[in-house]
Parts: sequence; C-alpha cells; structure tokens
Amino acid sequence: MGALGDPIDYKFHGYGSLKKSVGIAVQWLAPLGLFRFSLAMPLNAERLQDNVTWGDQTEKFQFSIGQAF
Repeated sequence: MGALGDPIDYKFHGYGSLKKSVGIAVQWLAPLGLFRFSLAMPLNAERLQDNVTWGDQTEKFQFSIGQAF
C-alpha cells in the first residue's frame, strides 16, 4: 500500500482474493412481518494492518424485521 492520497487499485486480482464466508439463515413469516436471522463466519477476513489500510468490517449475526425484497 502507498502513502495517504495515493489512488486505490480496484482491479480484479484473481479468484483467490474473493471474500468467503459460511453460514445459515432462517426466515419466518410472522403476523408482524418477515423476521430474518442470519449467522455467519468469515473465512478469510483481513485484520487491521496499520494506520493507512483498513481491515474488513465483519458481522457474525444479523436480523431484520420487515418486507422481503
């Protein structure tokens, strides 16, 4: 990585650089609306390395109440 202000490289660097995760999700159509619960584990998330680059922001549990898209 370069210094602050250098352009970011958004090129595709191959299939090995894709982010991977595994998980399970449950959807329940209740009288109040659709309830969704998801539990996942990132397989190759990057940690914060220094003050210039950012690591991956991960969430292991998500839920939502509302309409399906």
